[in-house]
Amino acid sequence: MMSLPTLPIPDLQETATRYLAWVRPLLDDATYKQTQAKVADFVAGIGSTLQQDLQDFAKIQAEQGESWLSEAWLHSYLAERRSLPLSTSGAFRLDLHLPDSGLRRLAHLIAGLAKQSADYLNGCLEPNVSDRGEALDMRQWLALRGISRVPQPDCDDLALAPLTPQQRVIIVFWQGAAFPIVVLDDNHRPVSVDAISQALHELVAVDVETAPLTPASLSVAPAEQAAIHYRALQAASPQNSRNMAMLEHSLFHVHLSPQAFADDAEALRDLTFLVRTRFWAYKPLTICANLENDNYFGYL
Repeated sequence: MMSLPTLPIPDLQETATRYLAWVRPLLDDATYKQTQAKVADFVAGIGSTLQQDLQDFAKIQAEQGESWLSEAWLHSYLAERRSLPLSTSGAFRLDLHLPDSGLRRLAHLIAGLAKQSADYLNGCLEPNVSDRGEALDMRQWLALRGISRVPQPDCDDLALAPLTPQQRVIIVFWQGAAFPIVVLDDNHRPVSVDAISQALHELVAVDVETAPLTPASLSVAPAEQAAIHYRALQAASPQNSRNMAMLEHSLFHVHLSPQAFADDAEALRDLTFLVRTRFWAYKPLTICANLENDNYFGYL
């Protein structure tokens, strides 16, 4: 497993210059001159001390594979108590150039995403860099490992899939039921587009009795309620516990619908707020597809 770069710390003077550029349109000339003077005093005085403290803290965090902002950012994200569709989640359209059509086209998309996870797990992923050539923080690429938000009473947690070589699956939601599809083999090598396409065709041929409530119904509940039901589902049976772990550790999810949305506006409204559609909002990425056309949407 490779060591990924963490968030860099901008130079203090660079930060001060950017700050002045941002506030300039909001201030009259006199107030701006006062602000310039205060910023200069800050940089020459306590700012330098605070900058050094931040750099020391960043070094300690980097030794643990974290950045100086990781803990604060993650806590602000996981501490959200409202329903995820009403707070942090959202949908967007995916305009992609992919070969074929129908389920085989979807298989190409799934295979491409799985290949990215394989590169991450095998230490082959190229680091992200800024326009200035600086290495960018890649902590959020942990999602490629298989990760899920887990509702808790006070602050949610993250479940991380193990890094040991083993088969990796995605979860496809079809007619309210969740189906696993293997996309990486025991050595984290991607399976073929043909194999994924065949699995999708077999899946949609399954006669599923749509249930009024599914595990994905938890996604619309506020955190405190979701935490109670989440633990109840895990404790219901050993099989349930294994299924929940599979949901958590899967690489990503796909929601497959028989019908297409009327238009983009309906799709974005329905998927963002989970009006009718139900899937696992605790997953960092869900691909939303249908059998009527080749329009895809993403849900984060």
